[in-house]
Amino acid sequence: MFIFISGPGLESTTVDDYTTAYKSGKFSPIDIAEQLLKDLQILNAKLNMICEYFPDQVRAQARASAARYAEAKALGPLDGVPIAMKDQLDIEGHRRRNGLEFCESGAAVEDCTITARCRAQGMIIVGVTNMHPKGMSCFGSNISVDHGMCRNPFNDKFYCGASSSGAGAIVASGIMPLAVGTDGGGSVRIPAGYCNLVGLFPSIGRAPQRGTSSVLFN
Repeated sequence: MFIFISGPGLESTTVDDYTTAYKSGKFSPIDIAEQLLKDLQILNAKLNMICEYFPDQVRAQARASAARYAEAKALGPLDGVPIAMKDQLDIEGHRRRNGLEFCESGAAVEDCTITARCRAQGMIIVGVTNMHPKGMSCFGSNISVDHGMCRNPFNDKFYCGASSSGAGAIVASGIMPLAVGTDGGGSVRIPAGYCNLVGLFPSIGRAPQRGTSSVLFN
């Protein structure tokens, strides 16, 4: 697993910016969720960063997080922070496509370990990010009607790298500070470079593979 982290980009907002605003009462997770959904609808039409997102679930997760902050019972430093998962990771109730025109499986009966761990910290699981089919390219071209070509937020005439293209693009767009990708030969490192981001690479084997379709999962 790699995690994209916002760098000096378009509208760079850190995890700490979110949680500080929540604790101070300046914004609530509900405010952030509503703005995120509005921005995502506009930007995604241009950039194809995300191939599926879950407005009702995003709002429900935001309400739960806001209630915890109101009671001073946040689950930790990531509570209420939005995050997106690459289209190779299971999200309960949703189908995994692995960048293909068809679904590789039926609706997942449970989260993969990584999604579950993010959810346990109170993070808002927004949706599934675009990727090159099967993760086997560094460009990010995708003709699938469910995905489309993922564009670089800095210049939509250019690629944003691959195969974790949507994860890089969605963080670089400023919509959210974190996204999860996978990498076996540069699939996060390339988008991180193309999109002016940081890609965090844990030790090999540190991130459990249960519930993922990546054949080269780090």
